[in-house]
Amino acid sequence: LKEAQELEVKLRLLALEEHNIKKKAEVEKERLRILEVKEAKKMADLKKKKKKKLAKKEADLELKRQRAEEKMAMAQEAQAEKEAKVEMKKLQKARQHAAALEAQRQAQFMFKNLAGES
Repeated sequence: LKEAQELEVKLRLLALEEHNIKKKAEVEKERLRILEVKEAKKMADLKKKKKKKLAKKEADLELKRQRAEEKMAMAQEAQAEKEAKVEMKKLQKARQHAAALEAQRQAQFMFKNLAGES
């Protein structure tokens, strides 16, 4: 009888131990699940950050491209202005030359008229 009671106590202890082990396993499983969720969230945040960083880089590059285009347009405009000034000077010189030729022609005409009168 005593032996049966001892065996029953040992059996209860083993059942209790088994129950405790199962509980510990459940707790550990839950702890691992929580860690996995945290890790997944961390990875998602990292992806978001990288995406945001990439978008910012693309925006910066687009801004640089626009500025470069503006500078190029300004440089082309300045070049066109220089060329226009050169053309204006050439035109002015041509007008002066034409005026000088006309004055010379008139002087010769007047000289011929004067020479013809005497």
